[in-house]
Amino acid sequence: MSCNYYIQTSQEKTTIDFIEKCSTLDKNVVAFNGGDFGVKVPYIKNLIILRSSGYRSKFTKNEHAMPSFITDPLKKYYQTDRVFERPYISKPVIGFCGQANDFFFNAAKEIFRTFLRNTKSFIGLKKEESQQLFSTSFLRTSILKTLHESKEVETSFIFRKKYRAGVVHDKTQIKQLWSFMKIYEIQTMWSVFVEPEIFPFAFMKLWQWDESQFL
Repeated sequence: MSCNYYIQTSQEKTTIDFIEKCSTLDKNVVAFNGGDFGVKVPYIKNLIILRSSGYRSKFTKNEHAMPSFITDPLKKYYQTDRVFERPYISKPVIGFCGQANDFFFNAAKEIFRTFLRNTKSFIGLKKEESQQLFSTSFLRTSILKTLHESKEVETSFIFRKKYRAGVVHDKTQIKQLWSFMKIYEIQTMWSVFVEPEIFPFAFMKLWQWDESQFL
C-alpha cells in the first residue's frame, strides 16, 4: 500500500486499523513511502516501509531504503532486451543533465523554502517529513565541479538553472532532451541521466537515437 495516499487523504485511522487487524493474524504489511521527502508514518511493529528518500539516521528499524523504479527504456522505445555495448575505455565517462545552480540567491531561496516547509511540518500543517537546511542544487553543483576538475574521469555536463529546465509539458520535455542529445555525436560517449522524470535513458550509444521516435 502507499503511505502517501492514505495519509494525504486523511485515512490514517482506516490504515492503522487494517495494519492492527493484520497483526492479530500474525501478518506483516508492506507499504511504500514515496516522494522526495516522504510522509510522517507512525512506528507500527508489523508495518514494513520501503522508501526511496529520507535520512538513514532517522529510519526506524522497520524502514528500508529502495531504489527508484522506472520503465525499461529498451523495451518501451527499442522493443528489445539487448543492452547496447561499447568498447572498453580505461577512463570513465560521467554524463549529467539536470538542475545545478550555485548562485547564492538561488541557494538562499531554496533554504528559505525548506525552512517554511519544515515549520509547516512541525506545527502539523504539512504531512511531509522535515529536511536538513541546505541547498541541494548548490551541493550538487559543487560535487559536479569537483568531478569536472578531476583528471581521473571525463565529464560531459549540462547544467540547468531550473528543475526539468523549467518545462512542464511532456512534449516540451522530450524536445528539450533531444536538443541536449544532438550536441553529442561521438559514438563512444555514454551518459547517465540523473533526472529520470524527464527521460529514463541510461547507458546508450547516442548515435543510435532517432529524433522521429520522440517528437
